[in-house]
Amino acid sequence: MLPSARSSTTDVLDLQLVDVIDKVFVVPQSVVGVLFLQTHFPPENWDALTKGAVVLKHDNAQTLLIDARSAGLIVKDGTA
Repeated sequence: MLPSARSSTTDVLDLQLVDVIDKVFVVPQSVVGVLFLQTHFPPENWDALTKGAVVLKHDNAQTLLIDARSAGLIVKDGTA
């Protein structure tokens, strides 16, 4: 396992998933979160990503959550 590249001992929130009725807003909270999202979405979505304007269905949000946590990101999951 690779050591963490973070220089701080406090946990930094990278992504937040916000559940609103039948959709989930993906809101990046750090540069690491933005970079992670850029690897999962095409360039035409990057502007919306940085503004927290990306909306996913619950199933897709759960897949993104699993992938983000597997990559070592700290995610606040408001979909549970």
